[in-house]
Amino acid sequence: MQIVLEIPDELKAVGEAVEAMVDQIAAAWRSTGGSQAVAYAEIEAQLAAGAAAIERAGHQAILQGLDVDQPRVRLDGKVYAAVGRYAATYYPMAGPVEVTRTGYRAGGERNAKTVNAVSLRAGAVDEVWLPGVAQAMAYLLQQGRAREAAARARVLGRVPYARASFARVGHTVGEPYLGRQADIEAELSQEDELPPEAVRVSVALDRVSLPMEEVGPEAELPQASAHPARRVVRQFRLASCATVTLHDGEGQARHTLR
Repeated sequence: MQIVLEIPDELKAVGEAVEAMVDQIAAAWRSTGGSQAVAYAEIEAQLAAGAAAIERAGHQAILQGLDVDQPRVRLDGKVYAAVGRYAATYYPMAGPVEVTRTGYRAGGERNAKTVNAVSLRAGAVDEVWLPGVAQAMAYLLQQGRAREAAARARVLGRVPYARASFARVGHTVGEPYLGRQADIEAELSQEDELPPEAVRVSVALDRVSLPMEEVGPEAELPQASAHPARRVVRQFRLASCATVTLHDGEGQARHTLR
């Protein structure tokens, strides 16, 4: 049986990725002949890579469609003038994609920051990180440090970005909440429902001295070097922690807030 798909020219890359994926599946299927064991982990990795290629091609097409290329645009009542078109890399869950976009700057403001329709319409974090991947990175960072989050992502085969990217995106996602932290915590505590079996509460407070990696001053190198060395200073800082635990009548912990 032959299936024919009609794909618009704008989605040609998606069709090519789908065709490559079908070829991968066919090759893996042919390898199942006979009674010998197969290295199925390799097949899993190949299919995941093929699916990621389709996903990236889809993101590239959709993001490109979000671009607005006009001499002027109006944003929040202010007129912005086009200052040029350039390629930019965006970061979805499946890996980076490149999009050509038009940059705009508010009229009369020579050194004002440029904006673009793709990032604004997609709700990108730090201009290039798509909302879904930023949320996933922030969630992984809740489980541990940036290095550990990046390692987990590699094992899962998703969010294929470096430790430094995890750290940067995590800080960017968290910054808007710092000014509203007290209000957010108050709202969450009001909405939190206590387990019906909870009859006691215990509170634990503690702190410990931990070594922290902090960026230090750049090392001085000969003038011939265009990239000064990045220094990291090891400093011991106090890390505080607290837990609130709800217990039932038998003293068993039912719910803990950390």
